[in-house]
Amino acid sequence: KGNKHRVVRAGGLPPLLKLLGSSNTSASKINLIDGDDQFNAQRQAARAIFALASNKENQEMIVGMGLTLLIRALSSVDTSVAQYAAGAVANIATGDFQGSIIAAGGVGALLQLSRSPSLEVQAQAIRGLKNLFGEQGDQNRNNKGQLTNT
Repeated sequence: KGNKHRVVRAGGLPPLLKLLGSSNTSASKINLIDGDDQFNAQRQAARAIFALASNKENQEMIVGMGLTLLIRALSSVDTSVAQYAAGAVANIATGDFQGSIIAAGGVGALLQLSRSPSLEVQAQAIRGLKNLFGEQGDQNRNNKGQLTNT
């Protein structure tokens, strides 16, 4: 927990976002290490961003630099990438960026993931929706009105 803000301050977020947004087709141009697959880099980047997003100080930077990439990762065919991306979105939804998530199309993507065959993916997607629309205060009441527009 103590190093999460240090990773971002040291410039670790842009390379992670670049890996998260890397096309799966470009993976064939990368020499894979035995045991790796084409999604390994994205999976590890999504996992790291998930952890970093639990820190309030990091959420603004993640939203500012890569919310679109994070929302796009929710549609990954790799269930681990989708799970970690959903977890990161759920973490960010606990802060001041709920409107940004909604505007970026996060609600539709989370709703789609809530029907995943993977229970782990479902759990993170539902946690994200709960954080966006749960009974946590005025902001969530405002978000509920935006749900019908999604």
